[in-house]
Amino acid sequence: MKIHGDGYLFLEFANGKRPEHWRNELTAQAKLAGLPASFTPHDLRHCYASACLAGGIPITDLSRWLGHRDINLTHRAYGHMVLPATGHAIEILDRDWA
Repeated sequence: MKIHGDGYLFLEFANGKRPEHWRNELTAQAKLAGLPASFTPHDLRHCYASACLAGGIPITDLSRWLGHRDINLTHRAYGHMVLPATGHAIEILDRDWA
């Protein structure tokens, strides 16, 4: 993933295409894909967050990536998705203290 010098993930934002353009484009593509009419661009954000946490990304990193000012907001929304680390912790302790 490349972040451009202006901070945008997509260079098109810097080239004058506003977020409304992408919202309209995504809505049209979602309709073509057969997604429900209630599907919104914000749903992609939730899918992204859920996939990150299911893949083991730390919630502290995800919170920063989502731009949340307070990790408690991230935890309230996605805390149920955080994978238990008990097994991993036991492996680390066994390895380092054996």
